[in-house]
Amino acid sequence: MFDENAECGRRSMMGLCDGEQLIIWGIRRIVGQQFLESDLPGEFQAGFGPDGDAGLRIFCSFFRVLGQAARRPYEVAPPTSLLLLPDERRILILLAAAQAGVTSGDHALLEAHLLWVAAPEHRPALLRISLAFAKLLLAHGHAFAALHAGAPVVEWEKGPGSKDSAAAVAVPLRPRLAWGR
Repeated sequence: MFDENAECGRRSMMGLCDGEQLIIWGIRRIVGQQFLESDLPGEFQAGFGPDGDAGLRIFCSFFRVLGQAARRPYEVAPPTSLLLLPDERRILILLAAAQAGVTSGDHALLEAHLLWVAAPEHRPALLRISLAFAKLLLAHGHAFAALHAGAPVVEWEKGPGSKDSAAAVAVPLRPRLAWGR
């Protein structure tokens, strides 16, 4: 049973725009070591047109710096999952804050997010690559929703025998992947 009022930190990929899905699927494929099996370069060509190669390069740079800067390992769902894990959502929110900074010229929101996401010595590099990536995303019409407020919330899968098992949502949550520090 789907519970729209559940607050468990999981969100569906179905509520994301094309650019947001491209970022999450790309991260999942790289973490899951499925980069060579997928057509990620072709997907970036489709999403960024003639700037597809540049888009893929800056995405990979963003991904690398984000992993190096991580205060803790990120939890990433497998590429086959339709769930958006909290860490994946935080990455999108970080990019939405970078886009807001590109648009307004005020980087305070992005810097606030970096306090939570990045180790102090890596914040300047992550700030620069986030802004560069946000600028490219915006130039190609990939504006991100700041809080993803419209994405439906789903519940954690409850184990058999739990008191609430009748109301549980059966969703594939395993395996989860991790990358970063």
